[in-house]
Amino acid sequence: MSSDPLLTFLSPPLPYFIESNRNTYPPGGEHPNRRNIGVFDLLFVHSGMLYIGEESRTWELGPGQMVILRPDRWHYPVKPCSEHTVIDWVHFQTAGLWEELDENNCGTLRGDYYSYAIRLPKSMTLPFPEEAISLFGKLHEAARGTSHSAFWQRQQWFLHLLQLFDEGWRT
Repeated sequence: MSSDPLLTFLSPPLPYFIESNRNTYPPGGEHPNRRNIGVFDLLFVHSGMLYIGEESRTWELGPGQMVILRPDRWHYPVKPCSEHTVIDWVHFQTAGLWEELDENNCGTLRGDYYSYAIRLPKSMTLPFPEEAISLFGKLHEAARGTSHSAFWQRQQWFLHLLQLFDEGWRT
């Protein structure tokens, strides 16, 4: 297991999608500086480098890497992008219990016959980023829809993305 913390969500209820988009930062551009935004902020880098921090922890994310920032913490740009950088972002939330675990803490949330403990890495390099890129594209397209079916499609693509991350760190 890596030294990065794991976020654990006891489910049901499942984490749910709120909004998503793709951002492009030119050299000198940077992710917004925000505090306590009330939603999880999942960032995935397509190309370039993103320098991001949460409280006292920092990451240099390159292509195929992701990080999940907490809803109750300060996150900020560590430094501006040094090259053209493209990221996908997803805001999501859960009505259920969740916790963040480091390598020295096994946590309190456990799945059983009726529930599942979704474990997502705080950050990771995806072994097959093409699948995530495809899912992000489908998610963004569904996010622009306003029909009832678009709502269900957004939630399904989002859960598929979480499944990809949950299974990805275990391999």
